Amino acid sequence: MTLTTTQSSSSLTSTQHPHFVGLAQLRSLLAHEDVASDSAKSDAVLDMIAILLRQGNARNAVEAFCDLKKVCGSVCYMAQFRLRNWLEKQVMVRTGDAGWQPLELGFGDFRRLVQAYRHKEWEWQEAAGSWENIEVVFAWSGVPEVMEQAEAEEAVAA
Repeated sequence: MTLTTTQSSSSLTSTQHPHFVGLAQLRSLLAHEDVASDSAKSDAVLDMIAILLRQGNARNAVEAFCDLKKVCGSVCYMAQFRLRNWLEKQVMVRTGDAGWQPLELGFGDFRRLVQAYRHKEWEWQEAAGSWENIEVVFAWSGVPEVMEQAEAEEAVAA
């Protein structure tokens, strides 16, 4: 039995990969001495690399970033800063019935981040109902469900 893949490993790390910049930031973080010498820190970075390489969903990427930030702490702050900025530009968030908005990583803890989005939407709805039940959805920018209708039609036509 022969296994075939649709993408070679070199195409996954090429400049054409949709998460190339994020992967480059993660590779620089992985090469940092404090990360390379600590298995928990290395695992956190490798987990996020795996999510980006398989083009996993945005929620998992945000959660992995929050875990990475918690485990790595202040190690290689610039790489984490660049990774956070890249992720904020790549991910959109929708809460409840509201429209899509850019991700803001104000909290390093994923649970607190989700709660902050829920609470913000709850206040916007004039505190009606329970804020804990408000749905928070993360999606990659450029995904048809996130784009405006006209942009989505152009993307499908292309």
